[in-house]
Amino acid sequence: MSLRCPIKVSLIAPWALLVCLTGCQPSDGPQIAKVSGVVTLNGTPLTDAFVVFSPKGDGFPSLGQTNSEGYYELTYKGIESGAVIGEHRVGISTVPPESDGGTELIPAKYREQGALDTVVTQGSNQLNFDLEGEAPVKKTPSPQKKNSP
Repeated sequence: MSLRCPIKVSLIAPWALLVCLTGCQPSDGPQIAKVSGVVTLNGTPLTDAFVVFSPKGDGFPSLGQTNSEGYYELTYKGIESGAVIGEHRVGISTVPPESDGGTELIPAKYREQGALDTVVTQGSNQLNFDLEGEAPVKKTPSPQKKNSP
């Protein structure tokens, strides 16, 4: 006794291949390229600074933090190495993003909107930032006077 399959195998193979190829296509998101570099302040590597690249077009910002040698690498959406290809506004700060406080060492002229712009291109990008100038005056809170009863 012989069993026959009602669907021909030759019809399944092309559809299986199509499904596989469709699932293997890159996402519709923006193209990402690797970005790293060194940040210095007055010629000295800037340690523990936060580097943020915000695309001028579509896409999410990328974030990196400098090490003791001022070296940073950007991460896109916290999972992918790099930044969106295209024009970016760059923010550098020694105060963590979305923080309520800390000591800012970056001169004010670099914190103004559009003070630091750059372009990320395909491939690996080595983007260094050589900042110069005086750090802002460190403000310490004045002691609170206690009222005696």
